[in-house]
Amino acid sequence: MRRMDRVRVALRRHWLFGLALAAAVIVRAGTMLAFRPVMWFGGDSASYLATALRLVPDPSRVGGYAALLWILRPLHSFAAVGLVQHLMGLATAIMLYALARRYGLPAWAATLATLPVLFDAYQLQLESDIVPDSSFGLLVVVALYLMLRIPGERRVGRAAAAAFLLGVSAVIWPVGLPLLVVLLVALVIRRAGLVALAAAILAGALPVVAYAGWFDVHLHRLSLTT
Repeated sequence: MRRMDRVRVALRRHWLFGLALAAAVIVRAGTMLAFRPVMWFGGDSASYLATALRLVPDPSRVGGYAALLWILRPLHSFAAVGLVQHLMGLATAIMLYALARRYGLPAWAATLATLPVLFDAYQLQLESDIVPDSSFGLLVVVALYLMLRIPGERRVGRAAAAAFLLGVSAVIWPVGLPLLVVLLVALVIRRAGLVALAAAILAGALPVVAYAGWFDVHLHRLSLTT
């Protein structure tokens, strides 16, 4: 009964966002039916797919997004890629809502803040494209969520996790690198401590160095692109 009581309380507190989320699910279902199996973004989509199939990096763009395509490859379905990316968009909105409520926004304002993610036509298009926007955005929002919810006793672990996610985002889009720097500066400003800062530096560097090493193996240059 206690669990059911918690569910009822949650439904009463968040009913407005629940309605918006349900409507966003319906909109995404319609989008998937309208643009089957997915939309194709020219040379970019072809590049990511080639990297996923051959496991050889493209010299002109970072190919971390190809890892998602490689993971989903056994399904042999572009529609599955679109579905996963739509779920990423919904997860991004849920975390933004949770953060807004945690920092004191009323339910209507927190719901309003998520509407661009839930219903913007360009957002829906990006989730339907073979492009890295949805996965990159989700990683950044998860890192933000971790940083804004860091309690004192878990500061090191969460700082390292957030930095690692931003490091992964950097091998999806290089703009993740300056975001990683912003994270490190924030840790210094918040006086997170040398241990948390060192852990974040190491965790953030790990995926970037690993990708650069993979790039060097195939293209003989320690870099993310040429």
